[in-house]
Amino acid sequence: ASIGVGERAPGQPMTQHTVTNIASCSKAFTAAAVALLVQEGKLSWDDPVQKHLPEFRLADPWISSHMTVRDLLSHRCGLVTFAGDLLWYGSDYDDAEVLRRAAGLPIVQRFREQFGYQNLMYMVAGLIVQKHAGCSWEEFVERRFFAPLGMTASRASAQRLPADAEKALPHIHGEAIPDHEFTACKPAASIYSSVHELTAWMRLLLAGGKWNGTEVLAEASLREMWKPHTIVNNRGSGAATDDLRSYGLGWFLSLERGHKVI
Repeated sequence: ASIGVGERAPGQPMTQHTVTNIASCSKAFTAAAVALLVQEGKLSWDDPVQKHLPEFRLADPWISSHMTVRDLLSHRCGLVTFAGDLLWYGSDYDDAEVLRRAAGLPIVQRFREQFGYQNLMYMVAGLIVQKHAGCSWEEFVERRFFAPLGMTASRASAQRLPADAEKALPHIHGEAIPDHEFTACKPAASIYSSVHELTAWMRLLLAGGKWNGTEVLAEASLREMWKPHTIVNNRGSGAATDDLRSYGLGWFLSLERGHKVI
């Protein structure tokens, strides 16, 4: 059984059904959404991004033309960690405007060699999903994952929550801190879900992509998402657990006491 711990507001307990912003755990859903489109033959992991979004540009023209869908999801585009986040966090720019301004961000790392944790590239992946799904990224995630898994209280963004949602907000000294309600970059971090409903997502993944005997996500897709794509620790500390820490597609991967941890 799943439980909630603590309070969602003063005097209001967290329960297993309280929804919270799951932040970058949203990235796993975006990678899985891309995987569904790959399964359906609508795109390939190694397609150039510009094949699907001709307007995609970064500061380096060579990187812009060679960036693949796989690169978008594995934090190796040449931008440093969190580069460009001030374009969308706390701003009212839409995805198109953030994408346009991303071309001005300095590329200071080596493409496909160095890890830089990126939210903007997940936004781009979401735009590709939207283009091929015939609906918004939010609708696609809700229809293809939340609905079959019975995640009825979960929503892909704050704006889609019902007014009476049992929602948790962060608090400092008893004062509620308003959520940032994403205008742009939703595929990077905007999903709301609960302990109870994320348990269904975990069970799907642990069952190799099957739910009640029906395939929701192919095992081949999970293998692709859960294999190393980018080394996280480029400096090499010498500790085996650090040296083998990597990133797949939407997931961090590591080795703990001889076991692969996803």
